[in-house]
Amino acid sequence: MKKIALAAGALSLLAAPVVAQSLPVTAPVSGESNLEGEGSIIAALLAAGILALAVLVIADDNDGEDLPTSP
Repeated sequence: MKKIALAAGALSLLAAPVVAQSLPVTAPVSGESNLEGEGSIIAALLAAGILALAVLVIADDNDGEDLPTSP
């Protein structure tokens, strides 16, 4: 349970700046580039990596104990 709480805390700390950066900011631009969709792709890849890391941390909850396979 401790690892789940730590993983949730780490995930929330990492997700907060990503959410703040993904908010749309409009400003007049004189010379636009063709890279306008790249930020969302990077944010999606970052979120997928964080999710995979959280799954690995949660799945490894035996804490180094060798549990018997049969009684």
